[in-house]
Amino acid sequence: MMVVLPAMGTACSIIAPAPTPLPILPTATAQPSPTATAPALPTSAPIPTATPPSTATAPGPAVQPPEISPLQANRITFPPGGTSVTLQKTLAPNGLDRYVLRGLAGQTMTVNLVHSVENVTLQIFGADGSVFASGAARISNWSARLPTTQDYYIAVISDATVAANYTLAITIPPLAATPMPDNPRRISFAPGATRTSIQGATATPGQDRFVLRALVGQTMSVNISSAQGSAILIIYGADGNVLISDHAGATSWSGRLPTTQDYFIDTRSVGNAVVPFTLTVTIPPLAEAPTPTPKRISFPAGGTTVTVQSTLPVGQIDRWVLRALAGQTMTVNTSATQGQVILIIWGVQDGNVLISDHAGATSWTGQLPTTEDYYIDVRSVGSAPADYALQVTIPPP
Repeated sequence: MMVVLPAMGTACSIIAPAPTPLPILPTATAQPSPTATAPALPTSAPIPTATPPSTATAPGPAVQPPEISPLQANRITFPPGGTSVTLQKTLAPNGLDRYVLRGLAGQTMTVNLVHSVENVTLQIFGADGSVFASGAARISNWSARLPTTQDYYIAVISDATVAANYTLAITIPPLAATPMPDNPRRISFAPGATRTSIQGATATPGQDRFVLRALVGQTMSVNISSAQGSAILIIYGADGNVLISDHAGATSWSGRLPTTQDYFIDTRSVGNAVVPFTLTVTIPPLAEAPTPTPKRISFPAGGTTVTVQSTLPVGQIDRWVLRALAGQTMTVNTSATQGQVILIIWGVQDGNVLISDHAGATSWTGQLPTTEDYYIDVRSVGSAPADYALQVTIPPP
């Protein structure tokens, strides 16, 4: 992840799949840093007795970049809401364990290694080849501000002739919190639509927060794209369940939603400028249950309110139908004494959707646009059968 947390609480991390293996420094022997200069002669070196033919100083040997070899690494995953992870492993004699994790520019990464034998050390470098601790450094602790948003590799290397037990602790606190909007922007789908796109611009450092309602079992796909700069996604539920954190540095996510609730989508800038972006969210409807036979709602003589009661199996729908006039105001409420239900309301003749399952709503009120029959679907979305009451009120015109 990188570790930028949502303002509502600690961020979790959901790590994207490891990238294609990259080359790294050899670990069996100590290597100079790529930016090091040629070493000076030791003080004990003999002094040349011959005078050089020229008064110009001969250049020292050029520092060659270390040899590269194919890279294999285990990706580190932070626990939900966590900013640190601890691994306890055993390293074979003359062995090497290599790990990789995502970090954001400006985050501080701290690495601590505790080992049971001598001759065990750390090596740390970036996917771009930047070396932060070579095997020659012989260190067990390292902490620094990360210069770039990229994958970082951490190797535990042993020159010991016996197996070594070790504990590796890695901590990456979130970046300094950025001001969040007091009211997240609610995403609305057009009637009957399953996809929407939003244009925005996230300042640096900055974050925009969006929110939408979705149902358990629906598949949500989110993508953020930008022609300038870099912006990433953080997605989590109102219950705190993180679907993807800033650790992943992701620009897209798709998955099945675990709960019917509001979901927050944060767009965060990780570049050095204002980042214009396009946020696209797609949520197809749940697989349709068998179409039920509509049951007509009848108002009592002179009445404006009617209440019906029913029981729904898991994942099933009751369909009710009633006639109403253009301009009348209809109010619909449903409540469950067991299980969980939502409403879907639309016109029978014109197909005009008044409220879709995207809203996950249990109530609706509004002025009817057309004189026609209206369907009121009550859908069970819980994990148990639903006992519910449906109340409809339509005052006279």
